[in-house]
Amino acid sequence: MRRIPALAAALTLALTACAGGSTQIPEPDEDGMISFGCALAADSHDWDEGLSADSDEAIVPLPLGVSVIFGSQTATPMAGYEDFEMLGQDLAKASSALDVESTNDLLTDVVEQCDEQGVSYEDIPTDKDAIAEFSCSLVDMAVSSDTPIEDWLLPAQEDNIEINAIAAAGMFLATKELKESDAYSQFYDDAIGVVEATSTLQPELIETHMEAIDSMCEE
Repeated sequence: MRRIPALAAALTLALTACAGGSTQIPEPDEDGMISFGCALAADSHDWDEGLSADSDEAIVPLPLGVSVIFGSQTATPMAGYEDFEMLGQDLAKASSALDVESTNDLLTDVVEQCDEQGVSYEDIPTDKDAIAEFSCSLVDMAVSSDTPIEDWLLPAQEDNIEINAIAAAGMFLATKELKESDAYSQFYDDAIGVVEATSTLQPELIETHMEAIDSMCEE
C-alpha cells in the first residue's frame, strides 16, 4: 500500500505507543473497506460539531462517507456485505440532512450489523491521519485498476469495488475534519470534484481529480 511519507512516520509513532501493536490501517479491499466503515461508525462522536446547513462550502459529514463506503451512492453493495447497502442509503439521507438524532441511531444500527457479521474493527484508528491514509490507499487501488473507469459506472457490477472506493475517498477527504487540517486541506477541491463526478457519472472528471489526489498522496 502506498503511504504518505509524513503520515507513515506519524502513524508509526502512534502504533508504537499502542499496547500490543495490533492497530493498523486495513487493506483497500472489500473486507478492509467494510472494517474501516465500521470503525468510523463506532467512533463518530460529535460528527456534527461545527457543521451548518447554511455553509457556503460543501462540507461532507463524516457519516456520509461511511454510507458511501457501504455503497449508498452507487447502489452497488460490497460482495458479501449486501445488508450494509440499505443501512448506507438511510445513513446517507439522514446525515446529508444533518439530522443528528436519526444519524446517530443509524450509526448504532451500523455497529450492530458489523458485530452481527463478525467484522473486526476495534483496533482500527479513526483519527484524521488514518482517514487520510486509508483514503489515499483507496485512490491508489482505483488508479492502479485494470478496469476502465467507464465500466465502474455500469450498474450492479459484481466484484467491482473501484467506484465505491473512489467515491468514499472523495467523501472522506472532503470532510470537515480534513478540510480544516493544515496537513490535508489541499485535498479538498479535488475531493469535491471526485464526489461530483461520481454523482454525475463523468469518467473523464473522475480520472482527472483521482489522479490529482493520487499525486498529492505521493508527495
